[in-house]
This record gives sequence, structure tokens and C-alpha cells, in this order.
Amino acid sequence: MTIECTQCHHKNPDDAEFCENCGAQLPLGVAAGVAVAAPSAPVASSRAPDNLVCPNCKAPYTVGDIFCFNCGFDLTKLPAVPVSVAPPVVSPPQPTAIAPAVQPNGISSDDFDSLLASGAPVPVTPPPTPVVAAPPTPVAPVTQPVGGFSAPAQPVPVAAAVVPTTMSLTVNGPYGLDTVEYTGRELLLGRQDVKTRVFPDVNLDDGASSRRHLSIWKEIADGFFYAQDLESSNGTYLNDLEMPAGDPIQLKNGDVIKIGTRYNIKVNIS
Repeated sequence: MTIECTQCHHKNPDDAEFCENCGAQLPLGVAAGVAVAAPSAPVASSRAPDNLVCPNCKAPYTVGDIFCFNCGFDLTKLPAVPVSVAPPVVSPPQPTAIAPAVQPNGISSDDFDSLLASGAPVPVTPPPTPVVAAPPTPVAPVTQPVGGFSAPAQPVPVAAAVVPTTMSLTVNGPYGLDTVEYTGRELLLGRQDVKTRVFPDVNLDDGASSRRHLSIWKEIADGFFYAQDLESSNGTYLNDLEMPAGDPIQLKNGDVIKIGTRYNIKVNIS
């Protein structure tokens, strides 16, 4: 048993749904030679997509379909449908405002031509005066604080120290006043002891003084006079302050040295 295509009358197998020749949909369960009712008209739509309808069954179709979804008609046999393309909308070019040309003397080109044509004098603007930048004002450097205290903005001039040339000692002891001149060598102050062969330059007859108690000399490096306690037993006082043992201290004119309980020594430096 075969099924005859109602469009191209091709004999198709009884189990085929579409025509093998044209692709049209075949009536189901109808033997060859049996009259086939005409296909019912498709339901008309309010508006066919793209206004395209099948020429065989009047069913609507859209651009790009190959076969009619209703009857299977080969839509590729139809002429191509022209597609209208709207031209792009191009905005008209906007006019560009052009500033009137200005001459160096500050008038426009039209006024300049009018003045030349009339013979009137043309005003001339002098060139601008160049602006000269003033030199920067020097700023004094800011002194940063050191150790939590602000240093003075300007250094204070310090007078050069006057190097002494002479020194003498005025010794006030139990036997009255005595003057000892510095003669260029170290002066040793202490208690004389014949047994140990200690003979100081300034003999201090006081049991509270040591044999080698105090040394006074002039430093060659800077030219100043210094005093040093020689680690005495009872210490040395300079201006009522105890001197650290073994540390040289620079002497000044008018200093007072106290040793033991009986001797006050005044320093004279010039």
C-alpha cells in the first residue's frame, strides 16, 4: 500500500508522513486510489508575519522558513522576498561659529579694511610690557629643636678665650700667707714625708692632707691650667665643691682650693 502525494502525485510508502519528492505532508491512513478530502483551510490570523502566505494552502510563514508548516510546500521555490531597509538618519551638519579675525592692534579685519580704504589713521597698540618676576626673598633656615630645646635662630658670637700666661698660688695656712709662682713645671701639693722621700712643691702641714694630694700644671695642647686630685684620702674642694678624684679640672682666675682643715689656696691667673 502506498500513499499518493496530493501535490506532486508521488507514490510514497504507507508509513511516510511527508512526501519524499516535494516534502508536502501526506494524508495518514489513506490507501492509493482512495479519494482524499481537500485539506481544510487554515485558520486565518489577524496578520500574517511579514505578510507572507503559502501559495498552496494560504498558511502564513516568515522569512527564513524552508517548508510550509501546514502543507509542507517547498518555500525555497518561491522568488526571494525583498527586504526593505530604512536609510540611516543623518543629522545635518551644524555650522561652526568662526570668530572674526582680530588684528594685532585690537580691531577686526573688516574695520581694518574700512580704515585703510578711508585713509584714516589706523590705531596701533603698543606691545605689552614684559612682566619680570621679582627675585625670591631669601629665607633664613629654620633651626630644628635639639634635645627638646630650640636653639637660637642666629648664633651668638663667642669671644675667643684668652690663653693665660702666668699663674701663682696664694697659700693661706697656719703659718700665714705664702705665694708660690708657677715656673713652667708641674706643682705638687701635699704633706712632706722624709721617710718615703716625698717633697712636694707646696708643703701642707696638715694630717688631713695626703703625701701626694693635688697636682697643678699647664696643658701644652690648649695653654690652660688644670688641677687634679691624686685620689687623696680626704678629697679636695674647689669653690666649696668636691673635686672628682683622678679627673682634671680647668682652673680660672679667683678659684679657691681647700685641702684638709688648715689650708685655703687662691688661684691667680693672668
